[in-house]
This record gives sequence, C-alpha cells and structure tokens, in this order.
Amino acid sequence: MPFTPLHLSLPLFIYAITNTTKQHNKINKITWLSITIGSIAPDIQAFLSLFTPKIKMHGFSHTIIGAVTYSLVYYAILLIFLKKRPINNLNPEKQALLFLLSIIFFHLLPDAIIYSDMHVFWPISNKSYASPQNYYYVSKVLIFIALFSLIVIILTKSIEKINVK
Repeated sequence: MPFTPLHLSLPLFIYAITNTTKQHNKINKITWLSITIGSIAPDIQAFLSLFTPKIKMHGFSHTIIGAVTYSLVYYAILLIFLKKRPINNLNPEKQALLFLLSIIFFHLLPDAIIYSDMHVFWPISNKSYASPQNYYYVSKVLIFIALFSLIVIILTKSIEKINVK
C-alpha cells in the first residue's frame, strides 16, 4: 500500500515523453485517465484490506484474472458514460486495453517482484517472484523516474511559455 503513489511514475514518464513530442495533441484526456487509473486500480483491494482483515492486501486484484476483470468493469463504465456523453473518435475497446496494459505493466509487474504474497498467475500458479532487496531497488528506480518526469514536464511547460511570448 505505501508503494501505491509510485505506480504513477510510469504513466507520468509516458506523459512527460509524449508531452515533448508532436504526439501530445493526439493523446486525449480519457486516454491519460485510462492509463493513470489502470496503474493504481488494483490497490483498491489493498485499501479495503486496511479496514477489513478478511480481505487480502494482494489478492484477486493483483492477478492477471483480476486485471482482466477490472478492465471489463472499466469498459462497461466507459460504455455507460459514452451513452450519456458521446465523445468523437473515442474507442472504448482501445481505452479498456490501455487500462489492462497499464495494470499489468505499471502495477502488477513492479508489485510481483516486491511482494512475496503476490501470485500474479493465480489460479494456474502460486509462485512468488519477489525478493526482499527488490523493494529497495524498485522504489528507488520509480522515484527517479517520477522526479525525472516532473523535471521534463516543468521544463517543457516553461519553454512553451517562453515561446508564446
């Protein structure tokens, strides 16, 4: 759970990189929302485990099956939202896929090598891929990526303001 904010460093990095290129205008706010929410969504269960001892911190939501389930729920929410407020050129299937990939690559993979109670491939395998020293290294790398990304974003915005004048 204390690791949750660090899951935002990888989406922040992608934002920083695309914000400095011409791709920035092609990436809409819903796409960023999909990537950002996807990177922290599995920790809803971890948050609930703080209040209910019966809920495992790294249970179903921290598995591939849980990630697919979350993505299907996100897809359904997008479809309901789009019925009420249609958005041109928004592909809900693409958003759900980005959400799923964000969960897998920005949340499950970092957690899988840190926490020994995680079983990403449950029910097929209960193998843990964690190592005690990984927490230290992974958290330092993600902090570095977040700080680097913030510097890039701040510099980019500053340069844009100078160019506008």
